Amino acid sequence: MIHTLLNTWPGYLILTCAGFGAAFILALAWLLLVEELPRLRVRLREAVSYRLHLLLILALSRLLKLEVAREISKDAKRRDR
Repeated sequence: MIHTLLNTWPGYLILTCAGFGAAFILALAWLLLVEELPRLRVRLREAVSYRLHLLLILALSRLLKLEVAREISKDAKRRDR
């Protein structure tokens, strides 16, 4: 079937365009992989860093609340004496 397609100009043109189209798609995929993958890694690293910072802030705020509660209870005990 391919042999009969290659014997005609439209068939040859269609197969040539299909080959160039496939090569273009492969080149575009390679370009996106090479160019976008480092950016995605940076974005992922930034997102993880952002979440870790939020968790750290949350943990520190809870510790601060506990410390404030301890100081309030110490002051209350001192006043009761």
